Amino acid sequence: MLPLAMLTTSTAANADALTVGDQRSIRWQTSWPEQDEETCEYRFHILTAFLACESATTYNQLEVGAGFGYWTGTHLMALRRFNRPLLDRVQVHVVDGTSTVDDCLQMIVGMNGFDIPTERLSAQRAFLGAVRSGPEYGECQRKQARSPPGACSFHGGGATANKTTNACSGNMADVLSSISGDVDVMDVDIQGYEGDAFTPEALRIMEERVKAAFVAPHDNHVRMFLPNGEPNPQRQRVLKLYETFSTGVWRAICLQHPDPYGWKLGGVLGCDGVIAALNTNFYDVVVDVNGTQVRVSQKRCGERALAIPLMNPFASWPHWKEPTVERDPVYQLWGSPWAGTLNHGEAVSFMGLKFPQKVMPWQYRGHFPCYKHKAKYLAEQERAFNESTPEHLPAREGSAHGRSAREASAAEEEAHSKLSTRGLNNCFGRVMRAHVLKPECMERHNYAQGPSCSGPVPPQPAVYVLHAAHLTRRRVSLEAQLKRMCAADVTWVLCCTKEQYEAVLTDQQRLCIHPCVADNFWNPTRKPIANGTISLAMKHKAAYIDMMDRKLPSALVLEDDARLHPDLWGHLNSVRLPANATIYYVGSYTQNDNSFGAGPPHSRHAMLPGQRPTGLSVHERNNSLWPAILGGVGYVIYPPGALVLGERPIIAAADIELSIEPDTYRIDCTFDEKGRPKFSLPGTPGFRECSNRCTVRDGSGHSKTFKMGSPNPQFGPNRWLVWPDRSLGGGTHLN
Repeated sequence: MLPLAMLTTSTAANADALTVGDQRSIRWQTSWPEQDEETCEYRFHILTAFLACESATTYNQLEVGAGFGYWTGTHLMALRRFNRPLLDRVQVHVVDGTSTVDDCLQMIVGMNGFDIPTERLSAQRAFLGAVRSGPEYGECQRKQARSPPGACSFHGGGATANKTTNACSGNMADVLSSISGDVDVMDVDIQGYEGDAFTPEALRIMEERVKAAFVAPHDNHVRMFLPNGEPNPQRQRVLKLYETFSTGVWRAICLQHPDPYGWKLGGVLGCDGVIAALNTNFYDVVVDVNGTQVRVSQKRCGERALAIPLMNPFASWPHWKEPTVERDPVYQLWGSPWAGTLNHGEAVSFMGLKFPQKVMPWQYRGHFPCYKHKAKYLAEQERAFNESTPEHLPAREGSAHGRSAREASAAEEEAHSKLSTRGLNNCFGRVMRAHVLKPECMERHNYAQGPSCSGPVPPQPAVYVLHAAHLTRRRVSLEAQLKRMCAADVTWVLCCTKEQYEAVLTDQQRLCIHPCVADNFWNPTRKPIANGTISLAMKHKAAYIDMMDRKLPSALVLEDDARLHPDLWGHLNSVRLPANATIYYVGSYTQNDNSFGAGPPHSRHAMLPGQRPTGLSVHERNNSLWPAILGGVGYVIYPPGALVLGERPIIAAADIELSIEPDTYRIDCTFDEKGRPKFSLPGTPGFRECSNRCTVRDGSGHSKTFKMGSPNPQFGPNRWLVWPDRSLGGGTHLN
């Protein structure tokens, strides 16, 4: 889960009021939005801000039908989190028929702390239709006077806007022609008049210059008939947009048909429609063979890419329920919901955007079923504020903490501003110990007490088996082997399941476990890590944590499909390693893929002199040599290794994290046209070194970078003594 408020999710405001100067305020925590059209809209703004090119010299953001600038502010929030440098180059354009649109824009920018000079804020007053005005449109805009400060109010738009305000006439082509350069993101909601404003000329300009477009057709504009019984002239023009933005250069990533009756079917409110599309002139958009998810990235700056599920109710409407909001990879980028101080009369959106409640339209206050969730949030805010009257305020002065309310508030705000740089540093181990490693997590056995173990039990390390309880064949196989080998200290790690990660942990706790995805050779596009893979990595780390808590000198870590050599104990008892050893590999992906013994005379990995345990040679691993990944089916971990790996959050699959030592292994992270690695040497034109790291940012732009680096020195024999038993099947960690 991505960035970044490390606070518990709640659907209600925190009634613990704080005094800030003479003004009462409350701590407010928002919840995930419901699966309505705004869910797709939030998703669209998170995705496009995340994928934006940080190196761009300018960044044009356009909201048409801006009202009070809700989605302009939302996109700025996303930029601040994922692409902070772009805020210094953003050009904000808003269009609306209301006369206060420029003051609303300034209000949104000011209330939310965006440092954007007025010359980069452009507001156009326009009522868009089918007629192009050309030069007259620009001349009309130049004559518009700015609205006075404090004049911002919401206007519903539509036909009445042209009658009640001094708006210019034109269409989408006029708006786009007034903007210099490409438009990075465009959000359009003009009350169903999209069918008129998107003329063939406007659509041609969009194909050439608009990178990403979001359109929100309204339910009342797809009804067959008007209230007076006449055929609805907007219907066909609006519905045509669905075809327009899912063919040609456009690839739709979210389509939702507007429901003219506001029915709630399959748990989904189907009210206003959704069209979210990416322009393939600017984006690489690759749909998988089943048409269920799509991989997206910018063509001109491919550092970031994301595989996301398609939300396309044309195929499954109205009964789609997955992906749920919390499990959607785009929302996982955002992480836990925003939390902050909410003053009297303020409203706040899911992503943390603040605005005065007085500009909230009446629909959002609960008079329309599609916005009941909005009304619910506002009611909770108002109730919490009303409950925080002076007699209910906690006594802060002279409290046990010895801090005034002002000091407490300042301390909380400072802590929030540093969540990702401070809280994420240390919370992995805390969450694992407090919320994951329950008493039932570790099942311990002594298999040296059976009838076949009547003689002396050979010295041996403690054993940790990483096991998924439903894979019973694996348990039977490995338990039988351990009994034959008289294993005296065996711990089956049964917790850290995929279900526990998904359903038991909070957003905050999941973010501590898995803050981001590292760029590496086996995942150069930072494709989201499957929850099953996260589960397996958690099991590895649970073993390290338990080993450290028990103060064990070493431990053999086995995945539950391991096949063990009968003389494994004899080999380990005769190995002599330096005191600073971190890992001793005893297995990898197959029985015969050992790299320590490759290349006569075993010179690629330095052979330790005088070491011939059970006829094998022992080598110190040279991490600069290929292959850089050895797998995690079986290895001995020592305290110097467990101490490092056991406190690090998960940013890659377990076998990758175990293997990569980024400071010595420099590998090309580029691929040819057939998807094969180039293996270019440093200095080769086009060489891009894998960074083996990732960065997360909180809502204030603070960041924390996590880097992989398996601790050295590592060792292994020239022939494996543990390997996976492929006949057992049942591997689930990639699902």
